[in-house]
Amino acid sequence: MGHRKQKAKILHVDDCEMMRHLIKHMCEHNGAVIYSAPNTKRAYEILQDVDIEMMFVDIDLNGESGLHFVRDIRNSQQFNHIGISMLTSARDEEMLRIATSYGADDYLIKPFTFERVNDAVKRLRSSSCFDIDWNGLTPQQARLIRTTSSTIGYAFKEASEGRRITVSQVSKGALTTLQSLEDKRLVEVLSDLKQENGQSFIHSLRMGALLSMYAIKNNYDHRILREYATAGILHDIGLTKQDGVFFNGDRWVDDKYARVHTNHVMSGYNLIKTTINKRSSIILNATREHHERFDGSGALGLKGDEISEAGKVASIYDIYANLTDKTVMHRDPLTKHEAIMEIESKRRFSNDDIEMLRAIVN
Repeated sequence: MGHRKQKAKILHVDDCEMMRHLIKHMCEHNGAVIYSAPNTKRAYEILQDVDIEMMFVDIDLNGESGLHFVRDIRNSQQFNHIGISMLTSARDEEMLRIATSYGADDYLIKPFTFERVNDAVKRLRSSSCFDIDWNGLTPQQARLIRTTSSTIGYAFKEASEGRRITVSQVSKGALTTLQSLEDKRLVEVLSDLKQENGQSFIHSLRMGALLSMYAIKNNYDHRILREYATAGILHDIGLTKQDGVFFNGDRWVDDKYARVHTNHVMSGYNLIKTTINKRSSIILNATREHHERFDGSGALGLKGDEISEAGKVASIYDIYANLTDKTVMHRDPLTKHEAIMEIESKRRFSNDDIEMLRAIVN
């Protein structure tokens, strides 16, 4: 459990024989093992016999609904961990919303390219890096972990290989984070996760949830909500230009480590700014300023109102997430109350910032 399989095992459910042949060719070219089903009856037979990692499901299955099939998979304790990409010819935002609401993690618009199919496979497999008792999670919790982790995996991989990040793809994953926030145990569930590849994905996933909760608490509109969720997911993307690992969660308390963070915050900022439009300054500011401190002792030396709203939120939540992180090996995690007391005792944040944190996590 928790290890990545050599070859992806993929199920494609589609009533069109030509489409099944096309997806099979594309996936096998990438080294995957592909199983095809013309209907949901055959799909369930394969699911019972094969340990499937992800599925491509056509939205219209010749009288059957692909959406209803996905909904049933998401309500199944046995299969709700499987990554799902819907196949559709629709191009509007409404179809994305509907597919997401039924439980899809991704979608492919026909006609699609080999590159797009390959990208979907890589991103949906990223959730397999977690050591998770899927049966202990609700379908909503499982979907959050699966979808958002695949989004983070995509972004970190593209950045580490020097390719341009498509922020719209990350924002699609952020939608799942937002829709999962009705679950009151969300942050606690995330903090219990273990991961093979260090803390990076888990921390970014938690930050996406925390920043989303802040935006919801302030009654921001959907666009702003989505940007805060995306900002949490991407805030540490600059670490791909370092060693890809997080600094120890307690280093922030010592001034001598403050400037260590300068390189990765600026690397992240420069990495994504070419794909961000002016409306999305929230993402840029959270990435650049999440190691700033109200007293000016942070990475870039900004202080007080020189730090943006997104920067202030990201910086204090970043500390809170590190102090309460249960995956850090060298120390025990703090409780919510202990973490807030620790942050308050260092006097690096304003009273307003601390009250903002307390209002979200309590």
